[in-house]
Amino acid sequence: VAIFNQYSWIVLFDSDGYLDLWKKMFFFSLNIFFIVTALLFYIKRRNHNFISRYLQLILINSVVLSSLFLILELFFGNWFNPYNINQLNIKKDCVIQYELHGLYPWHNNNIIYSRDKWGFRGI
Repeated sequence: VAIFNQYSWIVLFDSDGYLDLWKKMFFFSLNIFFIVTALLFYIKRRNHNFISRYLQLILINSVVLSSLFLILELFFGNWFNPYNINQLNIKKDCVIQYELHGLYPWHNNNIIYSRDKWGFRGI
């Protein structure tokens, strides 16, 4: 349980030291699962049939959920589209001039905002 808690995640993986709510809920659920599993194994430690059936149940559920997530990701994750980068919600092939009259002390009164055919800032 000590390995997969939110504080070790912040120390080891998160650069800004802040966890989103869904990450906290994920680690809370994972900790509850580990605690319940440890308690069940302790209570039923003499019943080897229970331990093997419990591990089999966890393994089968993990395989089913993983395959379900994989299938959903393949169909809804745009893996089969040839140009995934072209579907971003950004402006493409545009040049926009903004006028700065009195906004900033700058030698030019115009700023040019440009995007290429892929939506990147270079022309």
